[in-house]
Amino acid sequence: MIAIPDGSPKPIHQQAPTRLSCYDERLSARSLRLPDLPPVTSPPHHDSLRLTSRQRLKTSDQFKCCYDSVRAGDDHLLLFAARNGLPYCRVGLSVSRKHGNAVVRNRKKRLLREAFRLLQHDLPPGLDLVLVPRFRSDTGLSHFQTSLKRLVKKVDRRLKKPDARDIHRESAP
Repeated sequence: MIAIPDGSPKPIHQQAPTRLSCYDERLSARSLRLPDLPPVTSPPHHDSLRLTSRQRLKTSDQFKCCYDSVRAGDDHLLLFAARNGLPYCRVGLSVSRKHGNAVVRNRKKRLLREAFRLLQHDLPPGLDLVLVPRFRSDTGLSHFQTSLKRLVKKVDRRLKKPDARDIHRESAP
């Protein structure tokens, strides 16, 4: 409490600041010179780009089905795929501890999820995908996007044509 000349005590939190700091002076002077701007509106929300829980592979059986099917890879990504019979793609991620600590692994998973989220409408429907990043430190979102786009086309082509081993088994007596 501070005594005011009229004799009444005034709590400290109700005191007016005696001098503004340099930052406060610059801030208040800058805000006085700004013209009246329209209120900031957030960009429109695209529900169609949202990655929902139904678009994720969750069980070990779903992952195993992909691992047992077709695979393709390049310098940045290894992709396993299988047909799922649904009108949309699902994705699963596998980032081993060899990639680094949890921070590094989670960053790679975020980049892979973002690449899938942005490309989900460009991918052929009805695929389950397991994405495994390669051991490279210079891989970014654009690398994952181009790899994903190219590799999904490749595995989709492979899944559409009959397997040569199955044809051989059917023709054998």
